[in-house]
Amino acid sequence: MEGGGTPLSALLPNGFVGAFVPAPSAVQLVLPVARAAQAPSLSVLTATVGSAATKEPEAPATCGGSLAGCLGVSLATAGVSAARNSKRRRKARVGGGSVRAHQVARLATRSSSEGPVWPLNPMDAKTLRQVVVVHRHGTRFPTKPTGAGNLSWPQRAAFWEKYKGHLTPVGNKQLQDVGDAFRERYIGEDGGLFKGCPQIDGRVIACYTSNIQRTLQSAWSFLMGLVPDASIFFTFRTERVFAGALRQSVGVPIYVEDATEGDDKLFHEWTIQPGYKKWLKENQHRSEFLRWAKDDPEYIALLDKLYETTNEPKLKPGKDPLDRLVGAKDVDTLVSIDESHKRPILANEYGEPLLPNEQEMLRKIGNEVKRCWFGDANGDVERSYGERGAAYLAHKIWRHMDERARSMSHLRLVEFSCHDTSMCALATHLGLELSEIGFGAFFAFELHEDTRGGHFVKFYYNSMPAGGRNTYARLKSVALPLGSLATLQKLDHCTPGQVSLDTFEQHCKVPEVEETFESFMDLLGRADLGPTRRDLETLLERGNTWLDFSEWKAHHHDSFLSFDKNKDGALCRPEMEKAVAEWYGISGKTVDLVFHLVDRNPDEDLLTEEDVYLAMCALVGMRGSISAKTAGTMSLPLSGEVIPDDNVHTRGAGGTTSLMSAANVGDVEHCRNLIAQGADV
Repeated sequence: MEGGGTPLSALLPNGFVGAFVPAPSAVQLVLPVARAAQAPSLSVLTATVGSAATKEPEAPATCGGSLAGCLGVSLATAGVSAARNSKRRRKARVGGGSVRAHQVARLATRSSSEGPVWPLNPMDAKTLRQVVVVHRHGTRFPTKPTGAGNLSWPQRAAFWEKYKGHLTPVGNKQLQDVGDAFRERYIGEDGGLFKGCPQIDGRVIACYTSNIQRTLQSAWSFLMGLVPDASIFFTFRTERVFAGALRQSVGVPIYVEDATEGDDKLFHEWTIQPGYKKWLKENQHRSEFLRWAKDDPEYIALLDKLYETTNEPKLKPGKDPLDRLVGAKDVDTLVSIDESHKRPILANEYGEPLLPNEQEMLRKIGNEVKRCWFGDANGDVERSYGERGAAYLAHKIWRHMDERARSMSHLRLVEFSCHDTSMCALATHLGLELSEIGFGAFFAFELHEDTRGGHFVKFYYNSMPAGGRNTYARLKSVALPLGSLATLQKLDHCTPGQVSLDTFEQHCKVPEVEETFESFMDLLGRADLGPTRRDLETLLERGNTWLDFSEWKAHHHDSFLSFDKNKDGALCRPEMEKAVAEWYGISGKTVDLVFHLVDRNPDEDLLTEEDVYLAMCALVGMRGSISAKTAGTMSLPLSGEVIPDDNVHTRGAGGTTSLMSAANVGDVEHCRNLIAQGADV
C-alpha cells in the first residue's frame, strides 16, 4: 500500500484557515471570510428560512446555513452591517471569489483541434444532472529513499524528510489534463452541466481530499483544468461544518479530511477496522499466483536482481518468500514513477537494466498484490473486504446523487481525490476487480434523469488517463454488479449499460448515518446553551463506527501526555488548543465547542482524555451530509435538556441565541417558530 507523505496540517501554520489560489487574489479572498466571521449577512438566515425545495432550486445561498450559531455572532450586528457590506461582498465574489458560468463555457473552446478527447452523447447531455469523480493522485516522488544504488533520486535524508510522496509537476499536469477532459465533456461551449448557474463556486462544485500533500494538490490540479479561472482554496472538514455557506460563496473549497490515515473514515476506512491486517495476510496466502511465484526460479532470480540494484530491504534474500514477493510491489511503483517521468527504468550504478520481460513479471506482481488488498484472492464477494474498507465513501457518493435527484442540492460536480488503495476498496465494494490503477486513474459516476421517471447512474473507469486520447476512446458505461453476483467482475466482463439510483442506494446507503449526523448537528446548535454530553454518549452508543476509546488512545495517548504540561491528567483550554490543532487542524471557536459538547466550561474546566475522545468522536468521527440540513431530514430522538422556545432571547456562554443555533443547523421550522415568537433577528 502507499504510505508516507505529509498531512496538510504539517505544511500550514497554526490557525491557518485556507490556502487560496490564484495568488494575486489571496488578500481579497481572505478578508471577506474574516469580515463574514464577525458579521454574516442576514440574507443567509432569511434565505434559509424563506426558501423551500423546488424542482430546480433558485437560491444557491441556502445550501449551507448560517455561521452565527456556533461562533456566537450577534445576528443584530449582522443586520446592521449587511447593507453596508453588500456591495463589497458582490465585488469580492465577481472580482476574486467566484467565476461566472459563461466564463467557464468560453474556456472550454480552448480544446485541441482534434475536438474533445471524451465527447458527451447529446442524448446524455439532456438528462445529465450531476457528475461524481473519484480519482487517484498524479505521479509523485517515492515515499522513501530509493537505495544507495539508485541514480534517479537524491540520497540525502533531508530531501526525503521534506518531500517524500509529494506530487511532482508531471503529476500536477496529469490531473490538470483530466480536468481539461472533464471541462470539454461536461461544460463545452454552452455551459453544459453548469448552464443556468449564475456563478461557479462551492455551491455547485464540492471537492474532498485526504490529508496528504499529493492528494490535495491533485484535487487542486483537477479543478485548475475543469474551471481554470475559479478561485480555489483549502479548508478543513470541521471548518465546513461551522462556516460552509460563507466559504462556498468565495470560491471552490477543497475540503481536507481532519483525520490522517489512522482514523480517516472517508478515504482509509479499513485502517479503523482492527481485523484488516490479519485478513490481508491470510488473503495473500490464498493467492494462487503469489503461492506459485514465490517458489518459481525465474521470480526468485528477479527478486535477487532487484535487491542487488535497489537495495530494497523487503527483498533481502533469506526473508519469507511470500513477503519478498509482496515487497516487490514497492519496486513496481518505482518503475511506474520512472515511466511517468520518462526516466531510464531503475537506473543504477551497476548499469544493470531491467529487461522488458522482467518489467512484465514485476508488473504482474504489483497488480496481484493490489488485487488482494481488498478483493478475495479467489474473487468471492462475501469474503472480500470492500464493504468494510469503503462503505462510507460509497454512501457519500450515493448521498450526493440522491440529494441532487431530489432537488435538495445545487451541486453539479463532486470530486474525491484519493489513493489507489481507496479506489481499490471502493471498486471491491461495488463488485469490481480492477486490473490496473495508474496515476490519475478515475471513476466517473454520472447521474441522469430518466425520462420515464426516476434516475439512473452511468459508470466509467479510466485506469491510465495519462496514456492520452486512446484511453478515453475505449470508455464504455457499465452496469455495476453491486453485490448481484457471487464473484468480483473484471470491467470488460461487466454488462454495458447503467443501474438505477434506487439499486445504487440499496447497495451503498449506510443505515442511520444521516439521521445520526442530523442529531449531532442539533447538538452542535445548542452545545453552549445547555447540557449535551448525555445525548452525545447516547448517539455514540447507537452506532459509533469510528475508533473506540482504546483505539483512539493508541493513536493519541502519548501525544495527549505531551500536551499535558503540568501533568495533572487533563488539558486546559490553551493545552487543548495546541493538541487539536496538531491532531486535526481544529482551532478558534471550535475549541470552545469541544468543551461545550462534554458539558465543560472552556474558561474554567479541564478535559480528561475521555472527554477529548468523546468530542473528537463527534467532530471528526461523526459523518453525514451537511447539505441535507435544509431537507427536513428527521433526526433521532434525544432525551437531553433543550432550552425552551418561550425564552427566545436566552444566550449561551459564547453569546449564542436559540435563533442562531437553529439557523446554523438549517432547522427551517424552528427558525420560523422562533421568529414568530419574537426572536431578535
